Amino acid sequence: MESGKRELSRVSDYELEKQYNSLHRLVNGNKFSKEKKVKLETELCYLQRELFIRKARKAAHEKYQEERKAARYHHRR
Repeated sequence: MESGKRELSRVSDYELEKQYNSLHRLVNGNKFSKEKKVKLETELCYLQRELFIRKARKAAHEKYQEERKAARYHHRR
């Protein structure tokens, strides 16, 4: 599943969540060699970070939209 940092930005939100959940279950449910587990956990961290970035960006955008809407309303009065 090695997705690399650059490729993650091209994955849809749905697919990213799906990959994260799948990998999370895999890491928590199976026994792997220490080396393999470290690789899987590293990949999981990349996915988690991308999810965090997207959620923060979405929240910031929603806040911006609300502030613009409020400013337009205030300006009209």
